Amino acid sequence: MATRYWTEAERKDSLHLEWKEFHKKYPEREFDSYRIKRDRLRRGETDIADGRRFNGGNNKMPTPSSMKELEQMSDVGMVKFRKIDYVSRIGTAAKDRGELIVAAGDFQFPFEDGDVFASFLTFLAAERPDRVVLTGDILDLTAASAFDRDPRLGMSIQDELQHSHNRLAEIRAAVGKNAKIIFIYGNHEARMSKWLARKAPELVGITDVNGVEMLSLAALLRLDQLGIEPAVYEGTAFAGPENLRSYYQIAPDLIATHGTYSKATGGGASIMPIVDAAGISVVGGHDHSQGLAFRTVGGFAGVDERRLAAISTGMMCRRTELGYLAQHQVSRWAAGFAVIERFGQAAGEWQPDFASWTGEALVWRGRVYRPKP
Repeated sequence: MATRYWTEAERKDSLHLEWKEFHKKYPEREFDSYRIKRDRLRRGETDIADGRRFNGGNNKMPTPSSMKELEQMSDVGMVKFRKIDYVSRIGTAAKDRGELIVAAGDFQFPFEDGDVFASFLTFLAAERPDRVVLTGDILDLTAASAFDRDPRLGMSIQDELQHSHNRLAEIRAAVGKNAKIIFIYGNHEARMSKWLARKAPELVGITDVNGVEMLSLAALLRLDQLGIEPAVYEGTAFAGPENLRSYYQIAPDLIATHGTYSKATGGGASIMPIVDAAGISVVGGHDHSQGLAFRTVGGFAGVDERRLAAISTGMMCRRTELGYLAQHQVSRWAAGFAVIERFGQAAGEWQPDFASWTGEALVWRGRVYRPKP
C-alpha cells in the first residue's frame, strides 16, 4: 500500500487517465485511492492539502493537531456540501453497431417450434449477426435416449439426422456465408455416442483411412459442408457438457456452454453455478428459461472491479410436446435466444440482452420479427 502523498503529476493524471493506464504509470497506487482522489478533484475539491506543508515537505506522516489538519491529510476527507456540475461531464454515445453474437439453443430437432424457428430465421436474415453460437441440445435424439419414452414421439436416428441437417442448412442460408456458426454439444448430443457405446462399443471413435472419425455427430450431420464448427474437445462427444467439455469463448471474459438445470430456480440463476465455478461470465441453455443475473466482484483491497454475468438463453423447441415433463413443470420455460453485442475487444466490453417470443413473434430492442404464414 502506498503511504507517500500524491504528487501534482499524479493528481493531474488521475483526472485524464483511465485506471489501467494510471496504474501502469503509478503501480504503487491502489484503485480505491485513485477513484476517491479522481472523484474529489472532479468535484472541484482542489483546496485539499496533502499534508506536506505541515512537515517541511518531507514524506513522514505528520501528526494532526486539529480536525482541519486531519481532513487535509486524508485521502477520504470529511463530507462537505459542494455545488456539483455533472452536466459539464455529459459525453457522447457510439453510433455504430458493434459485433453481434446470437446465442441460441435447445432446438431439440425435430421438436422445434415452427413459428419460433421461422421467426429466428427472419431475425438472422434481417440482422445478419457476425456469429451464431448454438448452445447445445440442438438435436433431441429421442431414439437414442436411455430414458423411458413414448415410441410414437420423435424420428428414427437416420431421419432425425437428415431433419437436423436441413434445419442447420436453413440457419446457414439465413445468416449468410460469412457468419461464424459454432455447434456446442449438450446432453442430448451426447446421447449419440452413449447409445453407440451401449450397442456397439467397438465402433466408438472408429475412423476412416484418413483418420476422420466416421460416426461422430459432426460427421453424420456433415457440419463441414455447412461451414459449422463443432466445439468438441477431449471427452465432449461422449460426456456432453459436464465440466465445460464443450464450450466456446465469445470474449476474453465470456464463454458459451450448454448450461445446467435447477429445480429451484430458473433464468440466470441456473447458469450462476457455472459462473462461480469458472470465475467467468457464461451464456448457456439447458434450463429452457430466459434470464440474466449479474455479480460484481473486486473493487476494493487492490482488486480490480469486474462484472460477472449469468445468461440463460431460453429455448427454441415446443414447450408442451416433448413428452417427458408434465405441463406444470414447464411454466417457466420461455422461447427466444440471447443477443450479445461487443463494442470493444477487451474484457467487459460487451452487453447482453434477449430476443423474446410474445406468442406471435420475436421481439428484440423494439423490433418485431414475424414469420410469413
